[in-house]
Amino acid sequence: MKFHDFLDIINNDIPGPNDDPQKAEQIRTFVVPERLIVPGSSDRRPRTIKIFASFISVKWVYVVSDFSGLVRVHVKSKNVPWTREDLAVGSAVCLTHL
Repeated sequence: MKFHDFLDIINNDIPGPNDDPQKAEQIRTFVVPERLIVPGSSDRRPRTIKIFASFISVKWVYVVSDFSGLVRVHVKSKNVPWTREDLAVGSAVCLTHL
């Protein structure tokens, strides 16, 4: 999404939908601005999104979002640059999360 759209989204957060107030406070959701909602898509308001991770550049933001709350993210790092072989299916890196 465009960087300014991302800023508009994250500037309006609310507690998540969990019935437990403490958990709802921890799992924040973000209200989608009306200008980003497709007309006729749903009458339900507020329209929200859960953003679990984002990759931000000057003009664009890539987000990992999940409306059901079932997303799982594994972060792996190395002290040297990644190679194509590291990311190949069946490599030691890929097999560590099976």
